[in-house]
Amino acid sequence: MALLAQLANEYLREHNRYSGDGKPGAPAAPLPVGDPQSGRYNPSKQDLRRIFGAVDDTLVAALAAQAAAEAARDLAQGYTSDAVSQGNVPLYSTRNAVQSLEIPEGMSSLRVSGHATVGDGGAALYKRVVSEPSHAGKVQSDDGAWWEIAERVLSPVMLGAVADGSTDDYPAVQATLDVAAATGARVHFPEGVFKMTSGSPKVSSNTVITGEGKGKSILVQPNYYSYERPGSYVKASVVDWNGLWMDVGTSNVDISGLELRGPFWQPDDAGYTSNPVENWPASNGIHVRGSDYQWRKSLTITGESFNVRVHDCHLEGWAEDAIQLDMVTHLWVERNTIARCGRGGFRGYSCVHSWVQHNSIDTLSPGDYLNNGNRMYGIEFTRTYQSGVRASADFWVVGNRVRNCLQWKGMGTHGGQRGRFLHNDIIDCHHGIGIDKGGFEEGTGIAPPRDIQIVGNRILRSAAGDETEGNGEGGAGHAIFVTAHDGTSTHLGHHLVVSDNICEGWGCENLNGGAWIGNWAAVTVGPNVWRTSFGMAIRLRDTVIALNLGPQTIRGVTRSSGGNQRGVSVEASTITGIVCPQMIENVSATELTAIFLANDSAVTVQDGHSLRNTGGGTIKECNIPANDLSGPMTLGALAVGRITVAGDDSVTINGHRNIVSCVRNSEGNFTVTLAKGGSGATTIFPIASSISTGGALICHATAAGADSITVITRDTSGTLTDGGFVLHVFGF
Repeated sequence: MALLAQLANEYLREHNRYSGDGKPGAPAAPLPVGDPQSGRYNPSKQDLRRIFGAVDDTLVAALAAQAAAEAARDLAQGYTSDAVSQGNVPLYSTRNAVQSLEIPEGMSSLRVSGHATVGDGGAALYKRVVSEPSHAGKVQSDDGAWWEIAERVLSPVMLGAVADGSTDDYPAVQATLDVAAATGARVHFPEGVFKMTSGSPKVSSNTVITGEGKGKSILVQPNYYSYERPGSYVKASVVDWNGLWMDVGTSNVDISGLELRGPFWQPDDAGYTSNPVENWPASNGIHVRGSDYQWRKSLTITGESFNVRVHDCHLEGWAEDAIQLDMVTHLWVERNTIARCGRGGFRGYSCVHSWVQHNSIDTLSPGDYLNNGNRMYGIEFTRTYQSGVRASADFWVVGNRVRNCLQWKGMGTHGGQRGRFLHNDIIDCHHGIGIDKGGFEEGTGIAPPRDIQIVGNRILRSAAGDETEGNGEGGAGHAIFVTAHDGTSTHLGHHLVVSDNICEGWGCENLNGGAWIGNWAAVTVGPNVWRTSFGMAIRLRDTVIALNLGPQTIRGVTRSSGGNQRGVSVEASTITGIVCPQMIENVSATELTAIFLANDSAVTVQDGHSLRNTGGGTIKECNIPANDLSGPMTLGALAVGRITVAGDDSVTINGHRNIVSCVRNSEGNFTVTLAKGGSGATTIFPIASSISTGGALICHATAAGADSITVITRDTSGTLTDGGFVLHVFGF
């Protein structure tokens, strides 16, 4: 009705007989015919016939045009124009079909329902541009006009990817990433399997990539570089095959929601048993090129990348590392799951300001082929051992879970500075957390580690030892392994804190010790729990300066075949510091030495240890007796007691400490035996003072042995006579 009224009023206005306000010739909004406000004119029957005739002609023409368009679409499906619209944008069948169409000049944009076929997932919006775009997100219609893809979120299917797991989708994936770099669009991988047969997709700066998650948005890289083995490794010949990679100098990249499958991916454990992962170089799920790549290609080592984030992805089956980032400042690797890679989970070369947190990494094997299977890392911050290459610094490794990395370390650093390893779970690795030197020679940079904290981690080992693990070391390594290059002042590691960790089941015949610390200065070992360590719980080697070994809870140290069964083992004279009171429980039937000192080193062992035997064995507080109470070269009180002699020659010891007995040998001659003596007769100094009330008495005390004191009492004339005395014994 609205259309009829509009046509009628327009017809009347043309004859200057009608207006909406009743004034002939005055423009006004149309009013229905016969409206009281329409003015004095009332149309005749003839006028009405003319009006309705014009309306009828208009409607018939519109319906005919629509029918013709629908018929043409039905006949030409796939390569002709659709005479329908979406938001006033014409809709065409496919991007490829547009190439054979002439688009009216008045159209500034168009939509397609697919890339090659309708409904293939490649539906997209295109806009008319004045010249050919420089990227692949374009199409030229038959009239010569250029159209540029105008989607803010790009899918590789829009650029021709098939995502069926067999078609080579590399060209389409790379084209999509290039278009995103040129237009600022986000890249989203829909559900499907995108196989990269002919290349490795490169990600440019300012790119955001998303996906639907594990098992849905899947990228497959079937290739890896190999060479005949055994044979020489020629680093310059290596070809990199990656899931995604970035060049030196890339910045602002965010990748999430993808599953990246490497060339050794298998669908289940049975597949990995029959087709195990192999280690080959440069096969990484996500790789940022930097110093290592430049060194391999004999390029000048220079440049860095910025702001790279990889999160909520799954990576599996890569011949080297799942994620390898090099020379990146500001990186985040978060909430990823990683499994079945040949050498590592995450490895960062010379990365600064990094957060690696809440990742799950499982079953890494077989390790570096060139180094007997070791050099495998769940999480590692390192550097390329070349002159001028910076150390990794300011990194946080928090809340990760690493499991089944039996060839080497669960996590750690080579030469890292200001690193934090906090609240991680590390299960069944060769070493739990390893802190190591960052170079071998001055010419390529020694890079000793600095300012490392290892706090609040749970580090467990229950897997049986393998004779091939750890470069042939034959069994479990250390829960915490800390070393630097050597004892030279410029090569020592500096400032280490190890505290609030739970470590269980570490050490083997070849590698005694739950913890191994050497060649460090300023070492604080706070409260930790050590259970079922092999040989010893804490092992201090080489040079350790300014050691502060706080109270540990040590339970169940297993005796080695060499007879080692120690709580804390100080094994060099170049170790200085303090060992605080320890809580140690021996659950075996053999003897355990709570504190072992290799010699009279400058370590002070404080008193007050809590020692328990629950397995039928014994505990010796220290192998050097003087150190049971006070440290070597530190004069301290060894014993004190008040001794009286009755008229019947009986002796009573009152208010004593560390005195076992006092025997009256003869008139005025006594032997006092200490529970724990000094290091020898020449290093203890007894002092006896008279307490006799029967007259003046002279007392003289001498050391008869490390734990034996002779006391002589005389009257003022020099005659031997019995009398009471107080004995103080000092020593070291």
